[in-house]
Amino acid sequence: MPGAARRGGCHEYLNPTLIHKLGWLSPGFFAVRYVIYGVVFSAMAAYFANRSRQQDESGDPKLSETMRVASGRRWSCTRCSPARRRSTS
Repeated sequence: MPGAARRGGCHEYLNPTLIHKLGWLSPGFFAVRYVIYGVVFSAMAAYFANRSRQQDESGDPKLSETMRVASGRRWSCTRCSPARRRSTS
């Protein structure tokens, strides 16, 4: 029966820990994930590039704040700046 396992007909000869990973490791699902990640990261890059150009043209500091929030950074470097510490003390 080892020949059947090589042809991909029998999964009982595989390592039991790999059986649940077969869906994730299949070429079709890998290709779908590859495309989805590419679309998501391209959309994020386009969003941040567009907002950055808008900020360069307008100088609006609120655009920086919206980009910071959209990027997921809860803490910015301005919270630790010496000027901010002086103003709060």
